[in-house]
Amino acid sequence: YPNFFRVVITVPEEMILEACSRIQEFCEMHYQGAEGAQDLECDK
Repeated sequence: YPNFFRVVITVPEEMILEACSRIQEFCEMHYQGAEGAQDLECDK
């Protein structure tokens, strides 16, 4: 399916929760919004 990806998780739940917390923290620290996306190049 175009524009989709599959995630297979085979670790204990507590590891997944920790990973999700880290991903959320990273995104909150690095998200720039639409203004910051102007310099990015995308393949469409």
